[in-house]
Amino acid sequence: MARAEISLLDPLDARWAAFVESIPQANIFHHPAWANLLAECYGYRSFIIALIDENETICAGLPVLEVSSALTGRRWTSLPFTDYCQPLYHDRNAFESLTLGLVDLFQHKNPPVLKFVGNYQHAHPSKVFPIMFITL
Repeated sequence: MARAEISLLDPLDARWAAFVESIPQANIFHHPAWANLLAECYGYRSFIIALIDENETICAGLPVLEVSSALTGRRWTSLPFTDYCQPLYHDRNAFESLTLGLVDLFQHKNPPVLKFVGNYQHAHPSKVFPIMFITL
């Protein structure tokens, strides 16, 4: 894969909607309207963690809400109140680049814990600390 970087996008970014439409594994929970609905109802910040290539095209990504609570602290979750919302990607290389980009993000920018819920058959847990994968 050519040079690609992790970016945080607004869920209403037209590139995200086009990307979701292009991935057969996408479901209703990946749609921008779902993240925005949750953000509006619960007061959370919604965004997309996306792997963007040199042409400004999304290669991989996932919708996220930043959740804060006195009990559990601050965390990024993909997605709360959602049954199944795995990262979307064009190919395994894009998924691996997204995973490594997330590790780099967490090592250098110090965001809160990131929690995924879904099936992560391509994930390498030794490479993704402090990212928490919950496999259903």
